[in-house]
Parts: sequence; structure tokens; C-alpha cells
Amino acid sequence: MEGVAELTLALILGVLRRTAEADRMLRQGQWKPLMGSLLQGKTVGLVGLGRIGRRLVELLEPFKVHFLARERSPDVAFAKRHDIRLVSLPVLLRRSDIVSLHVTLDDETRGMVGAAQLASMKRRAILVNTARGELVDNEALATALRNGQIAGAGIDVYQKEPYQGPLTDCPNAYLTCHMGSYAIETRIQMEHQAVENLLRALAKHRLPKARPAYA
Repeated sequence: MEGVAELTLALILGVLRRTAEADRMLRQGQWKPLMGSLLQGKTVGLVGLGRIGRRLVELLEPFKVHFLARERSPDVAFAKRHDIRLVSLPVLLRRSDIVSLHVTLDDETRGMVGAAQLASMKRRAILVNTARGELVDNEALATALRNGQIAGAGIDVYQKEPYQGPLTDCPNAYLTCHMGSYAIETRIQMEHQAVENLLRALAKHRLPKARPAYA
């Protein structure tokens, strides 16, 4: 959870401040500061307000952003405590400066962001997907990025992995290789949880004591 939430924040900041573009240009011998945009004061739309979405809210609060969220079973108390406005997906896409996806994959969410949804977003908006690759039509996203329909994207998950597709030709697409959980601390925590789950399962299904063997 923590690893994915922090990677999402990193992608948001990277796209807004164009850090990867500046790094590439500098390595090519070009010294050209790039004009970016601040996170402070932006409207962040969270599609999904589960554990990762809620943790991202906590990470973003110091930036004094405004929150919209679309959630099928919202934690109303959490939303009220953090001043999150619950809205429909079309409203969220239309009003958000940053759209971040945090939903599971099912028949309703598969392909939920395609050409029509991208066209409804602000031209200076960015899309971040660290949830499931099948939520987004990457072909449509690449077209939207090339045509300036949206300003940028941060993508960690893809419909087919390893990813080789048109997003790799979009300088305003920040791409990582499904590495949300690839933090040392996260991996250690995952291993501990796996062992604890195994021990709990074994405790529920204790084997009968072995009878003594006789010669």
C-alpha cells in the first residue's frame, strides 16, 4: 500500500515538474530549464478510495490540494474528515487537474478510461495509473498525449507486460515497469505478512498428534 501510494505521488510530481524530460535533455548535452506546474492548489480526482487511495490523500494533504473522488462504497467519515467531494466519474474527469486510478479490475472498470473519457478532461490535466493496466486504453492515451488533449501521464501498469507500445514515444508520458511494491521496506513487510498468514492458517488446521510407533 505505502509503496504504491508513494510511487503515485512521485509520478504526479515528476509529470508536473517534467523531471524525466529535463534529465534526458541534460544527458544529451542540452541545458534548458523546462517550465512545469505546481502541485499546490490543484484539484486531484481519485478514482477509487480504498486503502491506497486513502493513503494518497494523506500524502497529498500538505500540498493543499482539493479532492474529488469516485467510489462505489465510500468511507463517508473519511471523506468528510479530509474534505473530499464524492462525485460521478464524468464529473471527476471534467473537473480534475490530476486523475489518479485506484480501483480493482472488473467488468465495470475494464477500459474505464478511453478516448471519450480522455477528451472530456482538461487540456492541462494529467492521468496517473498505478492500479491495473486494463483500466486504460493505452492507444487512446498515446493519441491524447500526442495531440495535446491532456498534458501528461504517469503509468506503472499496462494491458500487456513487458510494455512495448506507443506511449514510449511520448515524452510527456512517465513510464515505470510495474514497480509500485518494489521498495525494500514494502517487500520485507509483504514477506512478514505472508509468514503470519501461513502461521494463522496452520493454527486453524492443526494436524492430530502422531501415534507412538511400536516395534
